[in-house]
Amino acid sequence: MRPLPFVLALLVAAPTGAETVYRVERPDGTVAYTGEPRPGAEAVTLPEAQYFDPRPEAEPAPPARPGLAITRPRQGDAFRAPAGRVEVALHVRGPGGTVVLRLDGREVGRGRPPFSLHGVAAGRHVLHAELQRDGETVAAAGPVAFRLVRTPAPKAPLPTGD
Repeated sequence: MRPLPFVLALLVAAPTGAETVYRVERPDGTVAYTGEPRPGAEAVTLPEAQYFDPRPEAEPAPPARPGLAITRPRQGDAFRAPAGRVEVALHVRGPGGTVVLRLDGREVGRGRPPFSLHGVAAGRHVLHAELQRDGETVAAAGPVAFRLVRTPAPKAPLPTGD
């Protein structure tokens, strides 16, 4: 048996407080340690064992930083929309709040996403969004520019003269 692992095992298993072990040299020249005194053994006093917890106390995670992103429509989108309908999707990060949606600088929605806008005129438009808590803006998204082409309402089929 190697002496170092044995001493380390004694250190780990030893109760708090100094301990005495005995060093014995065998006839073949190897050294052994024992907890019992023997003739010719040398007493060795081990230092007091030190204990520590290798895992530090977990610190609470910082609160999620508020975030806001407009995910639909995307920057530069061009699409056809019957009756000027535009579906707006947003990604909100962090705890609650109210989203304020602006189209071309005018408020068009307030609440939680998604938003469905109706009657949007054909042409180029710009969306902005704000996440508000207690009346203060804590995150913003935009500008997101898109182009809308209105689709005319389907025409009724002409009567046939059968």
